Amino acid sequence: MIVPRPLTHRRVGIFAGSSPFPLDRYRRGLLRLASLDLTAFEDPRIFGRTGYLAGSDAERVGLIHDLLSDPSVDVLWAARGGYGLHRVVEHLDVELLARSQKAIVGFSDVCVLHGIAQRAGLVSIHGPVITQLGELDESQVMPHLRAILDARFGGLRYTTSESPITGGEAVGIVMGGCLSVLAAMVGTRLMPSYEGALVLLEDVGEATYRLDRMLTHLALAGVFNGIAGVIAGEFHECRPRNDEEPSAKDVLVDRLSRLGVPVVFGLPFGHGSRNLPIPLGVTARLDADRGELVLE
Repeated sequence: MIVPRPLTHRRVGIFAGSSPFPLDRYRRGLLRLASLDLTAFEDPRIFGRTGYLAGSDAERVGLIHDLLSDPSVDVLWAARGGYGLHRVVEHLDVELLARSQKAIVGFSDVCVLHGIAQRAGLVSIHGPVITQLGELDESQVMPHLRAILDARFGGLRYTTSESPITGGEAVGIVMGGCLSVLAAMVGTRLMPSYEGALVLLEDVGEATYRLDRMLTHLALAGVFNGIAGVIAGEFHECRPRNDEEPSAKDVLVDRLSRLGVPVVFGLPFGHGSRNLPIPLGVTARLDADRGELVLE
């Protein structure tokens, strides 16, 4: 995997590849960037709107290309997730992305770009978008962000007190992301191979029967074949429709325990109040019995 270029200029290129974003939360996120001694570059195109998208497809992919080409921009950071990146990736210059060696930061819909980065062999960062950054606990998130942005991955730990779905230890390349986004990538050129991977999974606002359907779809499509383990984060507001239906964890136990690999549940990443950044494309060790992921 290609480690991202150093933050020579400490300049962040903001992109809005998906949905329009709330300005108040966006501004609070920019204040957090400043506390990292980072300067935000805001192209006017990020404030565009075309229906439920943050501008036309051409505008959104054009900005991504411009930021990748700009030598003064060290890293690309998503303003928000939502929906829209599936529409533009067929026009994305993957060779430009690989040559730039620039990390992409974000989660949710941004996992489309993470998949492309993984196929290109480039480390990217599953972490808060700008509109979420100002809402999270600074003492938890910022130390991890500082270390990861400076490519100091080794030894970073992520822990949970939740009981594991399947115990055991495994070593693999960290990949994956938002379950619903990954499910929509299956069968396309966007989907990387997860063979030997520790697969991150999280989601938001999905009824538990929908989690069941998506996990079953991934399994039937062979996505889980040969994986090393699963790292389940927060399934924020993923609730059953009534008391007779299973919880999100119950669904994950049913669908994932049959994989025969270590599966940990409840690590602090996702759409909830905790979303620690995790680099994708790096090697890590998972100890499901201890509820611990350690980057190597």
